[in-house]
Amino acid sequence: MTRSRKIIITSVLMMLITITLFIFFLTRKPYFHRGFEARYPEIIPALLTNAPFDQYLIPDLENTETIHTKSGEVEIGQGMVPQGLALAEDWLIISAYSEEKKYHSVLYVLEKATGEHVKTIVLPETPHLGGLAYDPTAQNLWLTTETPDDTAQLSAISLKQIAEDQFEKTKEPIQYLEEIALFDLEKASFMTYHKNNLVVGRFKEEHDGTLVSYPLDKQGLPIQEKVSAPQEVRGADPVKEVVEITKELQGVTFYEDQILFSQSYGDKSSKLLFAPNNLAADPYDVDEEDYTKEITFPPYMEQIVAADDRLYVLFESSAAPYRLKENAFPIDRVLVFDLPKLMSKH
Repeated sequence: MTRSRKIIITSVLMMLITITLFIFFLTRKPYFHRGFEARYPEIIPALLTNAPFDQYLIPDLENTETIHTKSGEVEIGQGMVPQGLALAEDWLIISAYSEEKKYHSVLYVLEKATGEHVKTIVLPETPHLGGLAYDPTAQNLWLTTETPDDTAQLSAISLKQIAEDQFEKTKEPIQYLEEIALFDLEKASFMTYHKNNLVVGRFKEEHDGTLVSYPLDKQGLPIQEKVSAPQEVRGADPVKEVVEITKELQGVTFYEDQILFSQSYGDKSSKLLFAPNNLAADPYDVDEEDYTKEITFPPYMEQIVAADDRLYVLFESSAAPYRLKENAFPIDRVLVFDLPKLMSKH
């Protein structure tokens, strides 16, 4: 065989390989699609698969630059677990913690328009970070954290701090703008923002949990005491509400006249639960019979966010401690659903 013929054959083979790889990457289904349609066909029609909604990949949980808790040195953290989710102006933000508390907790900041991972923000210490909530008026991101005594606390960082943080250069954790211990809850497990209120929930595995709605004052801080004058608060409803909720709730969000909860524990299928928004009623508790709609989701469902007729859903199943469980169904990104379509199918 002549040298020129060998070159031609090699070129043709390389071209075929290139075309094959192109077709593979063009048509392959994302990680979470492996068996997804077969196991959860009822939610597939509402799943948004066009850009950017299919591009919110959770950054590498086994390769996160953070700080070692004991040494205080910058290290590549492994075994990070995603927990909280928030939309903050042009960003989609995911929180993650180290299950063994070996590393500082972090915030992954993604570009909402493209899904690009913009930066990782390293936080003080090792909070679980089960809930994030963005206040668009004060432009603060609130996080569920813990006091030194391991009780419920809310901490805030500003949008300006997020924009200016450069951990890759400073190697220093961001500092909280506010830290507020909560009196009504043992732990702050999940949270959302709704009409000038921070709505904070306590997860309970075997018993009913608690949901507390804290009005925000003119400075954007949650009010825990009884409000003596309506002008002290920013919103129309100055009353702090305390509600008993069902067990195993991991997230809460509001849509139209409904409260939506994510219910999940262990490797069994999760549930998206709908209840009428009657928080202003006195007394008012959310019991099993109050749910008007129930939709089955994959296991390990965490925070949910409703915005612009879409539902953003975060799972922790792609984290190392969970992805090899017997009934694990690893989902490596935030899933986004057409919420009206999701509701109409059930």
